[in-house]
Amino acid sequence: MAVDRSRRSIRISRERSRPGILALGLAATLLYAGFNWIQSAEVIDLEAWARGGELAAARLLFVNDVPYLWVLESSPEAGWLAVARSGLPVTVRERGSAVTYRAREWSDPEALERVEALFREKYGMRARLEALRDPVTVRLERTY
Repeated sequence: MAVDRSRRSIRISRERSRPGILALGLAATLLYAGFNWIQSAEVIDLEAWARGGELAAARLLFVNDVPYLWVLESSPEAGWLAVARSGLPVTVRERGSAVTYRAREWSDPEALERVEALFREKYGMRARLEALRDPVTVRLERTY
């Protein structure tokens, strides 16, 4: 008697693929939730106007270390950073208010260590991931 094995193998492969599909769905859900968690962290909107009138804007992680704000910029070629390097002020918009600052790149090892600790305390894993990108640490000094 001949046995039709083709139907049996299809049924077995379907039964084996269900856990794989469930695992894939779970992984996609976790990835989506993680992305939303990363995007929802507290950030500031920074604007810098170049001398030619071009606007360079960024959304950045920050910590408040009175009287300064510290921000991390993952791209050393960022447009706003180029404007800040030229000595022009930058504007920070947060919760409906706008404040003008002078931005200075910071490289003092003691200060950077303390600031990195503040970022890790506030942002946790996201700050650790950002540190892997070797960001530029910038101190914002308020202009009154």
